[in-house]
Amino acid sequence: MDSVISDLGSSLRLTEEEEDGITIPKELCNGGSDIGELDLISRVLTKKNFNLVALQSTMSDVWSPVNGIEVRQISGGRLIFSFKHLIDKKRALEGGPWCFDRKLIILNTISGDENPSQVDLNWSEFNVIVSGLPWNNMNREVAKLIGNKIGKFISILFSLKMLSPILKILLKSFQTIKQCVFIQFKICK
Repeated sequence: MDSVISDLGSSLRLTEEEEDGITIPKELCNGGSDIGELDLISRVLTKKNFNLVALQSTMSDVWSPVNGIEVRQISGGRLIFSFKHLIDKKRALEGGPWCFDRKLIILNTISGDENPSQVDLNWSEFNVIVSGLPWNNMNREVAKLIGNKIGKFISILFSLKMLSPILKILLKSFQTIKQCVFIQFKICK
C-alpha cells in the first residue's frame, strides 16, 4: 500500500500556477485557531465512545480548577482541555496519570502553531517501584538505565509506552550475575 501511494505521489506534478503556492501573511496567522497557552491536547485510551459531559464533570471535580474547564472534541478522538489559569493546567499536566472510566487519559501541551493530529499522544508519565534491586545498584545511573529500558527516564519519573501493569526485566550487573527485578506502576489515580 505504501509503495502504491509513493508511486502515485511521485507521478503527480504541479502546474506553474500551482508552484507559486499561497503565502499566508503573518497577521492572518493568529485568528484561525483558538488553541492557546491555557490548553492541553488529550486522548482517552479507549476504542469505545464515552460521555464528553461526564468526562468534563469528572475531571473538573478531580482537578478543581479555578472557574472550571471546558472540554471539546476535535478530530481523531482527540480532546482539547481549556483552563482559565496556568496553575490549573500545570496541575493537570504534572499530577497524573489520570483516568476516566478506568481508561488512561494522555495529556500533552499544544500551541496554535501545531497540527493537533500530529501531537504525540502515545506516552504518559508514571512513578514506578523497582523491587528486588541489590543495594549497590540503587543509584541514579541504574535508575536511568532501567527507565530508558522500559520507556524514557525523567528525573524521578519514568515515561512508559503502555504495555502491561507489571513489567519484568532482566538486569546484568558488572559481575555478570543475572538478576530479575520487578517494576510496578499504577495506571490510575
